[in-house]
Amino acid sequence: MIDWIEDDLAVFAALAEQLADAPSLSQMGALGLADLCVPEAEGGAGQGVPALACVLEVVAQSDAGIAAALYGHGAARLAWQASGEPDDAGEPLASGLWWGWPGFHDIGRHDWPHIDSEGRVSGELQACLLGAVADVVVCPVQGPQGRLMLFRFSVHQPGVRRQVDVRFMGLRAAGIAHLALDRVSGHCQRQCIDADCGPLQAQLAVAVMAMLCGLMRASLQTAQAYAVERHQGGGPLLGWGEVRRLLAVQHERLLQAQAALSAALRALDSPMMDAPQRAARARALLLQTGQAATALAMDGVQLLGGNGYMEDYAQAQRLRDAWQLQGLMGPAAQRRQDLLGLCLID
Repeated sequence: MIDWIEDDLAVFAALAEQLADAPSLSQMGALGLADLCVPEAEGGAGQGVPALACVLEVVAQSDAGIAAALYGHGAARLAWQASGEPDDAGEPLASGLWWGWPGFHDIGRHDWPHIDSEGRVSGELQACLLGAVADVVVCPVQGPQGRLMLFRFSVHQPGVRRQVDVRFMGLRAAGIAHLALDRVSGHCQRQCIDADCGPLQAQLAVAVMAMLCGLMRASLQTAQAYAVERHQGGGPLLGWGEVRRLLAVQHERLLQAQAALSAALRALDSPMMDAPQRAARARALLLQTGQAATALAMDGVQLLGGNGYMEDYAQAQRLRDAWQLQGLMGPAAQRRQDLLGLCLID
């Protein structure tokens, strides 16, 4: 379990641990995990990023794809609540609805759908997390002069067309779909969002890091169990020096990732940093964690040899999931260039 968890978050970790080895959306909904970031006034738990990250770390140990689905739902709820404006879209939303959120995009760099003078939105929304099953989707849209605003709409209307046969290497259970929007109606936040979206980006980075940590822990546990149980060359695989070295490196990388997650969480509330500094710190720590997760997963595949590519051990799938997770907030190479630009500013 992640080391920064507090006593008041233990209940959410306990709930997450009640999930089966192959958790599903219905199971998480029944346990109330889908309502973590829903305000108490709307019947939810009223929790923020720490509780969401705690649950995501546990769920990702079983299935990073279903964790990414829960992340998409939580990200949509957090983004919609971030402006602090009342939801005046008409009748209140029914409880138990799943919300979708765009994945694999940097908010400030994507060509988002456009909103017209009548408040209707048209365009393409690619790689929407939970887009295949969500009832509601939240996404940025471009208004006049290219200003970005958040738009929330129901997927169950004639102007929305889902392409659900979308294939990605990892995160197979995340319900990813492309959405084509043709003069879709919904509710647009009156307040424009920053192209950088610093506070929101910092929060989402912490959530993604938690999933990466969970994935790393599962990969290490599989590698350790295999090294103990497997006999080769007249003795247990654990007796091989190179195997012991790989396990030690994996453990080191997991500890580094957990330390980075702790630092990113503390930075969210640090009075010593402003919003841009918090966002930059979170983005840098996410890059570090993503690199560690893919390297650890690669070592896990190598340690298992040919079995590392077998579905029964799931190591190859974890490697694919790690690559996909680190790109949830935009391509890693692009985010690395953004950080380099910040370093060069006087």
